[in-house]
Amino acid sequence: FPSHDIKEIANIKALVDIAKNDVNTRKERLAAVEKLQSEYPAYFGNLTKEQILNGNVETTLKAVTFALIQKSKAQIIATKIAENDLKILQKQQEGQKLFADFTAGKGAFAILKGATAQQFLKASADSAAKSIDDLNKEQKALTKELENSTKAATAFDSANGKASADNKKKTKKENRV
Repeated sequence: FPSHDIKEIANIKALVDIAKNDVNTRKERLAAVEKLQSEYPAYFGNLTKEQILNGNVETTLKAVTFALIQKSKAQIIATKIAENDLKILQKQQEGQKLFADFTAGKGAFAILKGATAQQFLKASADSAAKSIDDLNKEQKALTKELENSTKAATAFDSANGKASADNKKKTKKENRV
């Protein structure tokens, strides 16, 4: 997984550890709680300060970690899909060039003639078609996996964004009073 996501998960766990560790001052612990609640309002905003200070966050910690992992996974899968798309395009272009060389008698076909040239063309075309078919199957599986990871990642971003916006509105309202 990307290092920034690993760091983010480690940061969340560190903040939770600071918040629940009685060795830290109450001020340090509350600062950690406030940071968790402001940066991850969809997850920690629903918990009371006391719940976080007491360490009653295992379910929340698992949920936010899962969401961040899914977000990273979605990015990795999307990259792999793009790489496969490029491979498919390259295989198609290789096939087109091979056929053009065959019809023009260029490249390997300048030496190979008749049935031998046709067998070489067929074997090359079959190999390219199999490679493209294999890549398309992989793409289909990756796309399904991407959809699942994206749903979790989008839910994380959406929930956090909505909770953050709600907190800002609440803060503005409280400041007016």
